[in-house]
Amino acid sequence: MSFYSKFSKYYEMIFPYREVTYQFLKSHLNNGRKAILDVGCGTGHYCGKFGDEGFTITGIDLNEEMIMFARNEYPSAGFFQLNMFDIDKVDGSFDLIYSVGNVVPHLPKNLLAEFLEKVYSKLNPNGTWIFQTVNWDFVLLHNEYVFPDRVLGEEKITFRRMYSSIDEERVIFETALDKNGESVFRDETILYPLRSEGYIDLHLLSGFKFKGHFSSFERGSFNPNKDSANILVFNKPEE
Repeated sequence: MSFYSKFSKYYEMIFPYREVTYQFLKSHLNNGRKAILDVGCGTGHYCGKFGDEGFTITGIDLNEEMIMFARNEYPSAGFFQLNMFDIDKVDGSFDLIYSVGNVVPHLPKNLLAEFLEKVYSKLNPNGTWIFQTVNWDFVLLHNEYVFPDRVLGEEKITFRRMYSSIDEERVIFETALDKNGESVFRDETILYPLRSEGYIDLHLLSGFKFKGHFSSFERGSFNPNKDSANILVFNKPEE
């Protein structure tokens, strides 16, 4: 069983819904358009909020348990178990496509350009693509990088994350969750880092227009030399 399967029932506790994130995403819907796709939706709480507000929202995630949870909790949205690379198999086109959390770096670099071409093709003219990663510019300065522990609830749930074996080609993402001092799971997976300029260059080659670069959903300015998130906004030009 994968980390994400074990993690599904703890996901919303550790990564709760944030209104500021939702409002950031919503603000990039141009001219009141309503068709939205969430790539790597996890348990689907942002999809649920969009659906409740009358938007047509689809969420995709590779993990079956995440999708089952989302379908049960957020019936106003549509959810499908699907690899993000297969985004072209989703019916319809979209005014906004987004991916929050560190989803895109799960995709090997040799597939990234093709993935971006698929995202571009699924966007309506003047549609927007937003994605968030960790700030790889900063992480790649280290041999290993340890996130602060997250300790939650009366059951003393502790979630730990770190990057090890860091180099330009791949990073080992190690995770652990303890409950009341006992291990619930330990896992590791491979991520494929790319510096900000690399992401931007690939998007421009795919035809996107670069619209914005932020360190947070509060719209903080991005500094590659600081420990922060990396949020990039692109637009598909009018035909």
